[in-house]
Amino acid sequence: MNGKKENLISKQDGFSLMEMVVVLAVFSMTALMAVDLFVTITNVQRQVRNLQAVQSDARFAMESMVREVKTGTIDYEFYRGYCRGGSEEDGNDYSLCTSDFDCTVGGECLVVDLSDGPTDILVTRDHENNQILYRLNGDAIEVCSNRSLYRARCAYGANWQTVTPEKVKMTEMAMYIFPFSDPYSTKTSCTVHEDCDSGICDTDTNFCEIPDFQPMVTIVLESEAGKDEDQEKINLQTTATSMIYRR
Repeated sequence: MNGKKENLISKQDGFSLMEMVVVLAVFSMTALMAVDLFVTITNVQRQVRNLQAVQSDARFAMESMVREVKTGTIDYEFYRGYCRGGSEEDGNDYSLCTSDFDCTVGGECLVVDLSDGPTDILVTRDHENNQILYRLNGDAIEVCSNRSLYRARCAYGANWQTVTPEKVKMTEMAMYIFPFSDPYSTKTSCTVHEDCDSGICDTDTNFCEIPDFQPMVTIVLESEAGKDEDQEKINLQTTATSMIYRR
């Protein structure tokens, strides 16, 4: 009787080596899967944070420009000729010009043909006729205001403020402006189409045709944040129309 009881106890005592190996293998695989899942979730959360930061900062810059377009007008006079280049470090004084002689030594009078495609600078006028300029300088969007009584505040990098934070890099800023000429300008005499900003000369009246459209700007931004595998890119596009009506 005692022998049977001892045999029964010995059979129930502990785990076999094979059972231990199987348990350890299952535990190890479960731990590896849990760690891998944790790393994946952490990476996804970091990517989501980067994407949210890019979207938020890019939208802030875009909404700032949209507000200026809606509440102001496009400064078509600026695009007819402004000074670019020169001896200063920044290279641009952004003053209006009709020829290279109006610019500093080494500068040129740049005429922007809006019908050729997008421009890399947005210039508007607010209700007080102050000039508001937006530009992409390196990987940051900057803004500057030239007051109506003092038009040299933005010359050579002075008084420019960064709109986007350092952690977000802006890789592209393009402005598609329409119509290509000032719809609020007065009619001027002409003999050929080249005499007109609108590119259309009415041969019956010998006056330039003025486009009957509200000024509008399509803004395209491309930005990125993060590094290497955590880098996130986003493209934003919107169109804003001036709410000022002068006809």
